[in-house]
Amino acid sequence: MNKEAIDAWLIARDLDKDSGEYLDYSWAVDMLYDQACDHPAELLTSVINILDADSTPETMGALGAGPIEDLFLHHGSDCINEIERIARSNPKFKGCLLFTFLDEDDVSKDVYVRLQKIKSSDKK
Repeated sequence: MNKEAIDAWLIARDLDKDSGEYLDYSWAVDMLYDQACDHPAELLTSVINILDADSTPETMGALGAGPIEDLFLHHGSDCINEIERIARSNPKFKGCLLFTFLDEDDVSKDVYVRLQKIKSSDKK
């Protein structure tokens, strides 16, 4: 995700989705959704790049409750090892996971338990 896309996503994050201005930036939101569905490794890189640009609670919340949740829904079993690895080494990424709320029936039991363990861990 390049700087233009990061900047567009950050602007869209703060706009009302019903506003005309949001439409000017929604392409960046769509890009992250497409990555969550079809290119999980790219999404993880994009999330880290966004966090490097802005790691405010608003950004962490929007990433955790948005594209990261989408990633879990589409590829949780395939990505959980990498998510755990990144969370251990990147406190900002781990912070996003605190905003990721999944029910036990959204993902496999294994993925659900492992996500809860990451979220409850004091290690960064």
